[in-house]
This record gives sequence, structure tokens and C-alpha cells, in this order.
Amino acid sequence: MFSRQFPKSGLSILFCFLVIFCAIGPEVLAGPYSDGISDGIAYDDPSILAWATGCTVERQPYAGYPSFGDWSDAIGPAPGTLNDVVSLGIGGSATLSFDITIADGTGPDLAVFENAMAMGSNVYAELAFVEVSSNGDDFVRFPNCSLTPRPMVEPPVEEWPFISIDPTDVDNLAGKHVNNITAWLGTPFDLADLVAEPLVQSGIVSLANINYVRVIDVIGDGLTLDSQGHEIYDPWCTDFLFEDDEHNFFETGGFDLDAVAVLNTTPLPGDVDGNGFVDDDDLSIIISNWGQSNATREDGDLDGDGTVAGRDYSEVLSYWGTGSSAEPPAHVPTPATLWLLLLAAVAGFWSRARERISK
Repeated sequence: MFSRQFPKSGLSILFCFLVIFCAIGPEVLAGPYSDGISDGIAYDDPSILAWATGCTVERQPYAGYPSFGDWSDAIGPAPGTLNDVVSLGIGGSATLSFDITIADGTGPDLAVFENAMAMGSNVYAELAFVEVSSNGDDFVRFPNCSLTPRPMVEPPVEEWPFISIDPTDVDNLAGKHVNNITAWLGTPFDLADLVAEPLVQSGIVSLANINYVRVIDVIGDGLTLDSQGHEIYDPWCTDFLFEDDEHNFFETGGFDLDAVAVLNTTPLPGDVDGNGFVDDDDLSIIISNWGQSNATREDGDLDGDGTVAGRDYSEVLSYWGTGSSAEPPAHVPTPATLWLLLLAAVAGFWSRARERISK
């Protein structure tokens, strides 16, 4: 949010100024998209599977002054603090990598955190495009929309860094979700939004095998356009603000990247419930839904044929005891599991018998 080289006391002063400034006469939320809170991903959400482990920053110059933070501030968990970020500068970018693969699953698949501030019903939000890649070279950008009108302020936006935006006017741009003392939320992204992209259709970018996420600061002066051709406005000016005996203060430094979270990954073979290892619970789901048609993976249909049956049961047994849990289950089934195995064997026998009779 701010490009700065100053102590936390200075940040607190400037923060208070912004809260007072932008809370006066906030606009009524009126756009068609989310409010920047209700669909946000909390930094401590238990559904988060992993965080970025690598980051390369291509920071752009702004006002010729030193930047704030470095690449290490963008890896690991979002800390729930305002100041632990890397400022990308105007038009700068960061490419993040992960120890696990991001994959399209149920709901959002990743979340990007920036230190946006709630300003009444609006948000002080520095926005960014988000792109994903399987190979690190070919990226596809999430389709996005910004309906924010040109700010009616004096002086014009080119010289005005403290505008706030209505988050309901913005979709699929990182930074619209509040991430300060009122809430610590990341902007969610769903890989399913990319299914029609040419690189996805060709298989160059696989939505089941995303290994890189790129975050690119939006230059919010209205010259940058969204996916639908609308002008994008956000706080973007980087003019020098003031200085004291030891530090320089700046108005804004582009998108301040806090962290990127993984919400869905490539399913582990045999892992029906998606908890990262194969155990009694997965087998229980298979048995409970045995023979069910129009089934999903969550029902136990691991081979994707729409029915919970013998091949699904065999996959669980083939990968029994594997997983990524810190305390993986024993590789020897428990007594309760042995009964489930027996039931599964009997069910499988009768299923095969019915198939032979029908033929």
C-alpha cells in the first residue's frame, strides 16, 4: 500500500491520516461484485494447504526512491500484519512458485494477499492482475473487470494517491479484499475461470498442474484496461511526500504483495476426502457410497466413471498409508478397517457376479 522506508511509528501516523481522510463521505456500495469481505480468504483459514515458497520480483522504479520490502516478504504464510510486504512499484511484478501443485477444485484454488485498508464502506486498494502457468514461461491472466469511475477529485487522479474504491465495482483483481486491523483477507481466484483460454484449451497451461503465479501491479491512472476494455483506477501516484532527519516518506508504491495461498492441489491417488493421506476415512466413504451412480470424487468415484465401485476401492488399497500428513497413518489397516476391507471384498464379489449374470 505504501512505498516507504520509515519506522512503524511513522506508518501508524500515516495510517491514521488515511483512515480519517477516506472515511469522510464514503460512497455507497453499488457494483455487481463482492464487497471485499464476504468472499475473502482469511489468512488463518484451515482450508489453506500451502503458501508460496519461492519468489522473483521485477520491481519497477517509482519516484526514484528506495523500495520497501524484498522477495522474502512474499513467501510463507500471510502474517496478519500491515508492514510485512514487498512493494512492487508502479507496474512491477512478482512470480511465485510452490512446493505443491495448484489444481482446479471445488471453489477458489488460490488467494492473493495485499495490505488493503477498509475506508468506511470503500477500500484503499492497490490492484494487481493475476496470471498462472504450468511451465513458468506461458501464463494466462484471470479475466477481470473494473467499473470504478474516474475519481471526481481535485487535483486530478494523476496527482492524487489517497483515493478509495468501491470493491463491488472490481472483480478478479488482487488487492480488493481488506487486509488490515478489521480483517486479514486474501482475494480468491478460481482456475475454472480460465477454461476457455487458448493456452488452456491447447494444454500448454494445465489447470490440474499450476506451478507458478504471477502478480502484476495495475497502473491505476486509467490508461491500463481490464479484460472488457474498461479503464482501471486505483491509488497510483508515487510522488515524494515528506521527510524527517532519518527517513523518507512516500505516498504509494504500487501493489504491496503479502502472500499467496494454495487452496486446492492435485488430488493424491486414493485420497477420497482430500486431507492429504489415504486411510480408514477414505475407505469408509467408498463403502458408504458403494454402487452410487452420478458420483463425484468426494463420493468415492476416483476413476471418474461416475460410479463408486471396484476400481475405486482398489485405488484406495493400492495407495494405502501414503500421504503428506505430519503424522501419516500406519501402513497396516486397523481392525475396524479389516472389517471394511471384508465388506468391500464381498461387495466387489457380488458386483462382479451381477455383471457376469447380466451378460
